[in-house]
Amino acid sequence: MDRISLPEEAENCIALADEQGNTPLEAPVAQKNARPMYEERHWGDYRVLDYKQADGVSSLVKRICIEAGKAISYQYHNKRSEIWVIVSGTGVLTIEDEDSAVSPGHVVQIPLGAKHSVRAETELEFIEVQLGAGALEEEDIVRLPR
Repeated sequence: MDRISLPEEAENCIALADEQGNTPLEAPVAQKNARPMYEERHWGDYRVLDYKQADGVSSLVKRICIEAGKAISYQYHNKRSEIWVIVSGTGVLTIEDEDSAVSPGHVVQIPLGAKHSVRAETELEFIEVQLGAGALEEEDIVRLPR
């Protein structure tokens, strides 16, 4: 293995690299511009659990928590459909201006382009599975007035 020359002021530093000169820091640096894995919003928070792209289809799985009395915006998506599984809490789901109650065990299918929102009556937690072509991004949210 080749030795790496370091400036004199770096004599107490450790340089890590494999035989090809790759460092373990390259992957984290490359991920710096990747999507957030956790984000807090005015309505609660979400955590990305899984993201895959294969054969032209992308899937993204999130755990979403909405605080009691809060709601996500009335919105639709041009590049993805969604499936929600309600894990805990209660809320009012709106799809295409039709309201229905949701509670643990409910499974909701939101087709591509369908206008939708949910308002939490109590703290509401659900698993969201997004399915679409290409990258699944937050920029695919088209917010509507309510």
